[in-house]
Amino acid sequence: MKVPRSIFSAMYVVAGLAGAFYPELAVADAKMTNFKPSVHGFKFDNGFVNNFISGIDVRTTGLCGGMSYTALDYFNKRVKHTNQDYRPAEHTKLRKYIYGRQVDSLKPNLDKWAELGFNPGGARNSEFFNWGLQGTRGGRLQELKIYIDRGIPVPLGLQSCGRGCSGNHQVVAIGYDLGRYKGDLKAYKEELKIYTYDPNFPGRKMTLVPDVRNKRYYYKNNPSSKWQAYFVDRKYRVKTPLRYKPKNWPRDGRVHALVVGMRTGDDDLRGGRDNLDITVKILGGFTKTFRNVNHGARWVVGSSQWVELPFGASVDPTKIASVTLSTNFRGGVGGDNWDLQNLAIRAYGNGVRKDLYYQGRGRRTPLVRFTGHKKKFNVTLRKATVPRGHVRALEFRFTTGNDDLRGGNDNVNVTVGFKDGRHERFRNANDARKWHNGTTHTVKYELIRPVHPSYLKNISLNTTFRGGMGGDNWNLNKFEVFAVIDGRARRIFSRSGNPLVRFTGKRRSYVATVK
Repeated sequence: MKVPRSIFSAMYVVAGLAGAFYPELAVADAKMTNFKPSVHGFKFDNGFVNNFISGIDVRTTGLCGGMSYTALDYFNKRVKHTNQDYRPAEHTKLRKYIYGRQVDSLKPNLDKWAELGFNPGGARNSEFFNWGLQGTRGGRLQELKIYIDRGIPVPLGLQSCGRGCSGNHQVVAIGYDLGRYKGDLKAYKEELKIYTYDPNFPGRKMTLVPDVRNKRYYYKNNPSSKWQAYFVDRKYRVKTPLRYKPKNWPRDGRVHALVVGMRTGDDDLRGGRDNLDITVKILGGFTKTFRNVNHGARWVVGSSQWVELPFGASVDPTKIASVTLSTNFRGGVGGDNWDLQNLAIRAYGNGVRKDLYYQGRGRRTPLVRFTGHKKKFNVTLRKATVPRGHVRALEFRFTTGNDDLRGGNDNVNVTVGFKDGRHERFRNANDARKWHNGTTHTVKYELIRPVHPSYLKNISLNTTFRGGMGGDNWNLNKFEVFAVIDGRARRIFSRSGNPLVRFTGKRRSYVATVK
């Protein structure tokens, strides 16, 4: 039945009157721009480590401002950006562009950072916090609404609230929702939501909300990320970003490139004349060597670099026989050494992404140490065949007691020991995330070498806690291990206590013997 338009008009009038007399029935004041993190944001995270003065070991971490500005450049110019899911390596065009935009994001806003940074003893906490809630007379919320109401995403600067909080950060505001809050510093302040693209959380829409009691802002969908205040970056100016040519790979299930990820341990790759080559061997006689994959750049301690190795032809992924890393270090006095901590190898094609290899070690015990004498490391790649009754993967289940695992720099590593003396290490099992009191988390680790259950010896938990003032403690109340055999998970270890173990700066390890 067709309803007369006059009835709809009457309904809208009634709804308006109801909102006037009953604010909880009013339509929420909410706006969103067309910026979608899953489409317009980068698919890699902000895990950059930067060496910004050549030859001097001065490092910074992260390029959040550069990633935010670059993502906005692509959005505003309506240019399609790369869909790669790995961070661009040093001296690549995209890395250079992002770094340049990082500088662009900081220089004109030094006064803003200085203003929020001057807060002796927290004396201005309330003032800074309220700026972000003020929707009139030059408040940060008013500035934000001016942009979002016009459909314009805008960068935000997030000021740290000190110890126990996240560091200074930059994101893109893409929308807001006031709920019943009027921007007047009165009732319903807790209903404010600011939606962001955050380079630390690729593909996710993050929701920034006020913590009225503690006078902070935090992510509702990641409460461990929290800040004192924010400001609207009105100095952003669009630039024309890099353009990418489509690869035009056929969708044939074959591989057209390898991507090799390498994390540097406690001794850097110097670059200059000391560089790295990678050779890929394909069954059937095809071999290709990629020279100077670091482009002469220095790879600093703790940095992760991902290099793309295009074949120029399609390859059956089961025919990739080996990958060899070769350095040209001279050795002797003045020669370079390099600690390779982690190595990952992935195969890419049109619709294809296959993990071919991963191995990692601790910074002090690298996977391989390249020197003037040790110049090569070879990885043989074979299609994994899992005999019946063998363990293909392990699942670890952690239950936290009444003292949480902080995350950030305070994490837990898992080492699987075998009876032949070998071991495999699963670093940062909590993915740098906070595990709250009373929560249970299950993480899965695929074994590089499938084994019979009788070959498993022990599981070691090792935390990265620093100890001393500000160091983390963690109560682990229950720990369980499940072996995935023939597609089913079988429990092979279970212990509990109150707590089972309390990890501190002095007690950093726990060993579970598998029987």
